[in-house]
Amino acid sequence: MQSSSRLPHLVRGSSAAAIATFAALFSHVIGGGAMPGLVGVGVPLLLSLMVCILLAGRTLSLTRLSISVVASQTLFHTLFVLGTPTSGAAMQKMPAGHHHGHQMMQMPAVSEHTITLVHGDTVMWLSHLVGALVTIAFLYRGEQAIHRLRAVAEQFVAWVRHRLTTPIQLPVLTEPARVRPAEAAGWTVLSQIHASTLSRRGPPAVFRIAR
Repeated sequence: MQSSSRLPHLVRGSSAAAIATFAALFSHVIGGGAMPGLVGVGVPLLLSLMVCILLAGRTLSLTRLSISVVASQTLFHTLFVLGTPTSGAAMQKMPAGHHHGHQMMQMPAVSEHTITLVHGDTVMWLSHLVGALVTIAFLYRGEQAIHRLRAVAEQFVAWVRHRLTTPIQLPVLTEPARVRPAEAAGWTVLSQIHASTLSRRGPPAVFRIAR
């Protein structure tokens, strides 16, 4: 029961993290940022996945969705510098120390381009803002459309099931009504035959004339 109840929670968070990842990457490149490497995409993706799954609930919430997308945009803007060619070159140009142990403890130098990527400019932040708004609208409206399609599909399945399980009512065959001849009051065929027989009784007509 727990796995079935957590499934929408995980699906909503994972889809939000994945879509927010590519939206932030697209916004970052459009805003003038350098294309990050695999590390610069993978690390923010994992962090965004954890944040989105943590904020995603069992039901759709515009507030939680907005916080997830904004957090993803911020993480990606800050961590996209990892794995970029500029940051890698800065690490290779790290000055050598006089002692080997002292050299191992030194942090890699951060170039001006990396600092610019982290802080960003007006175009970069506007690009991320537009990307966040588009991502929020896409995820919110998209999930609403999915819920509507699911409701329509459930209604259609219920209608088909009702039509298939409803018994077919066959017409009931009734016996034909017996037609009885209408009888006239006081008149029957036997009575007429009997009456004609009685009227013919008596002596022949010859004897009647002789008298």
